Amino acid sequence: MGCLLYCHIGPVYVYPGEDEMHALAMNGLMVLNGEVEPLEYK
Repeated sequence: MGCLLYCHIGPVYVYPGEDEMHALAMNGLMVLNGEVEPLEYK
């Protein structure tokens, strides 16, 4: 029997920290668009 719309293979777990590159890109774009100001940590 084939899967038409949904097949369950097994549980899927999402852990924090898997989306850092997307978050970095989105925040960089917000800085370039002038929506937020970058912070400088010293």
